[in-house]
Amino acid sequence: MHGLFAGESSTDEEAAEARYFEFMRRGGCKDVVKALEHFEGPRSTKCKQIMGMLFNCMYSHPDYYQPVIAEFEVFYKQ
Repeated sequence: MHGLFAGESSTDEEAAEARYFEFMRRGGCKDVVKALEHFEGPRSTKCKQIMGMLFNCMYSHPDYYQPVIAEFEVFYKQ
């Protein structure tokens, strides 16, 4: 993702990813995030369905997930 991993080594990236998932699991979408963690391969149909559910969930909890929503919006506008 755009601001979360900039300039970090692979070890730093792993730590940043762990912090990201920890943040995501603490919010109102924790069940969807947990379901997503069990999937390998982001191109699978089931993974895409869960990602859609996650985006819908994040937009229904904007107070908590605003930092993540903002990063995705910047990323997809590029």
